[in-house]
Amino acid sequence: GEIVASDGMRKEFEIAKESGAAVIPIGATGSMARELADETLAVLDDAGDVSKEMLTKLKKLSEPVDDLDQLIGPIFDLLDIIRKS
Repeated sequence: GEIVASDGMRKEFEIAKESGAAVIPIGATGSMARELADETLAVLDDAGDVSKEMLTKLKKLSEPVDDLDQLIGPIFDLLDIIRKS
């Protein structure tokens, strides 16, 4: 069958953003997460209100990986950046 992107994930993402939570779409996992990551990166790139380091880490989390365990380090790195900002 055909893979359909999850509208529920988009709704949860929007609710989290509206509540002020730091949202981190992990585009490397594909499907809706990829769509949300691409949209988020486009907005952040245009806005210019996040650090270059944070943008680089977010982009890294959108790159395909062979093993999802490879995302753990970059996720923690990004969380450190968010915590310090």
